[in-house]
Amino acid sequence: MPSVEQKETHYQPGTQEEATSLLRDVMLPKARELQGFKGALILNDAVMNTGITITLWETEADLEASQPPDAIMEAIERLGLLLTEQTTRGVYEVVAYM
Repeated sequence: MPSVEQKETHYQPGTQEEATSLLRDVMLPKARELQGFKGALILNDAVMNTGITITLWETEADLEASQPPDAIMEAIERLGLLLTEQTTRGVYEVVAYM
């Protein structure tokens, strides 16, 4: 059964564009190399300085087994500096996809 991981982030003022670039241009291209990765959405609210990243996985086992490659650890650390609080995470089963 396909699974989705949803992460909500809160950005430091003025850093949302850089954070989005790290996600879009560095982290998600590497995610394409991981077993079971099917795609992603990056959603931003510029007024509230928040974002939601949704990743789609072939199975929950693929999602849970995924580990960030060493090649993006610097980007992950930089992204952490752009946030105002801990990212919240949810994992959901896909019950309909149209």
